[in-house]
Amino acid sequence: MDRPDEKTIEKVLVGLATQEEARLVARWLATEEGSEYFSEHFYKECEHFSQEDAELLVNHEIPGDKMWEVICSRIRRRKIKRYVGRVAAVLLPLVLVIGLYFRLDSRVNLFGTGPLEELYVPKGERIQMAFQDGTRMYINSDSHLKYPVQFGLGDREVEFEGEAYFKVAKNENRPFIVKLGDTKVKVLGTSFNVNAYSENEQITVELDEGKIDMVLAKGDEVRLHPGESFVYDKATCMYRINKVENVGNSSVWKDNILSFKDERIEDVMVKLERWFDVEFVVDTNLADNILITLSSQNATLESVLSELEMISPLTFRYEKKEKKVYVEELD
Repeated sequence: MDRPDEKTIEKVLVGLATQEEARLVARWLATEEGSEYFSEHFYKECEHFSQEDAELLVNHEIPGDKMWEVICSRIRRRKIKRYVGRVAAVLLPLVLVIGLYFRLDSRVNLFGTGPLEELYVPKGERIQMAFQDGTRMYINSDSHLKYPVQFGLGDREVEFEGEAYFKVAKNENRPFIVKLGDTKVKVLGTSFNVNAYSENEQITVELDEGKIDMVLAKGDEVRLHPGESFVYDKATCMYRINKVENVGNSSVWKDNILSFKDERIEDVMVKLERWFDVEFVVDTNLADNILITLSSQNATLESVLSELEMISPLTFRYEKKEKKVYVEELD
């Protein structure tokens, strides 16, 4: 953590600091840098108790060297005791605060510095999960999530790759951060869909309700409003904001609905590979003008392939044991 300024540290050491300042300095004193600072500060103060200081308190001639040594020794002991007493009066509450912080941290991860858990949702599966702050997350197939077992006192932060729908519990003092590579979604209390598979050329975030800020690699922030989508090109680092015609349509997958609207057949097959955990095998290049519009709930792979054959110039042969779908274009 950053070192507090000298004025704040001094206020704490002399007992004039506020509780917030004391907590700040206490956390810093618990670091290696803080411990070294305090040790140096203490010894420097002790070195100030020199013979010159002792002479100021003796207003008569010293009867002898032995007496001189006894008097100086007593003066030093008293001054050191006063100093140690003053330091202890300040330090003991700080030690208690530090101890309390780290005792609580060991139980609830106050500082959010614990190891991250990793979750992978394989192809053909979708799951729901809830965090301890009340945030819910619906995770689509072939997605990766890294998250703390418990959020700390600061930001609530996760790392994600794939597709997911978030319903974030509102907390204005603790933003929820979703890291998508070098881009972040900063959330206060919101529902939104994220599509950020590693192989995709773009990251798409569609906001249903609430508000979010997209934090770009250079630190710039872009505000997104309900009914808008943020499309970010990974290669060029350029982005655009689009108006969404049917809000929520991109996230119907969480209700087990397959939905495509004017999507290229190649993109449709990629989504079906994740959804059903199969591989599409295409021997020839398909026509670029094959666009698919289809919606189906709780569908099987066989039923989806049958519907695709009805609306496209393609035939599909599903080999269940191989988990492969062979695709051919009609003459």
